[in-house]
Amino acid sequence: MFETELGKDGRHLGVEGSTQLAVHLDSTLGTHLQFTLIHGDALQVPIDSLVPEGAPYLIVANLPYSVGTAIIRRFLESSHPPTAMTVMLQQEVAERLVATPPHMSMLSIATQIYADGRLEFIVPPDAFIPAPEITSAVITLESHEPSVPAAELDRFFAIVSAGFRQKRKTVANSLSEVLGLEKQETTSWLASAGVDPVRRAQTLSIDEWRALLATAPIVVTPA
Repeated sequence: MFETELGKDGRHLGVEGSTQLAVHLDSTLGTHLQFTLIHGDALQVPIDSLVPEGAPYLIVANLPYSVGTAIIRRFLESSHPPTAMTVMLQQEVAERLVATPPHMSMLSIATQIYADGRLEFIVPPDAFIPAPEITSAVITLESHEPSVPAAELDRFFAIVSAGFRQKRKTVANSLSEVLGLEKQETTSWLASAGVDPVRRAQTLSIDEWRALLATAPIVVTPA
């Protein structure tokens, strides 16, 4: 569900991929003048066709769990991101999206570059009929300006990916092996960024990864 913040003239726009649910929504909500339903794929519908250019909007959704993170990233990384997203996902995925050190992951970082997140509440299986085998969770992601410049994103994620490639190893060992650096060079690099070389990637904050980007001793390019 997409809500554009247009004051008293605000409207609600629903995007639904299931034909059966689209028919149901159209029959129950189609008469409301401020509700519009689009039967389509949220990964494919042009974002600029959903909301006027530059208009703030919110997203509230029960996302398909198989493509939930892809939908989130598509909107957060767009040139016209939502003000905030409140969405329901599988609990494990939701917790990874809003994780903090020492439980960070590539998904946590890729999301939090663009938004601040919080877990709102857990949704148990018995809240659904029929009850699924998994537990769900609702999270809110509030967009902010990307914390890494667009021109540096590829280098940033190349470094982060190298750090997480062997996450059971120390960040120094993982960076050295993946990027082909001498151990002493990597240790000096980490020291200049204020990062203890014996730590592991999941314990580093986004600010610490940004410090590693700023002090990188070589030109790092995506694999």
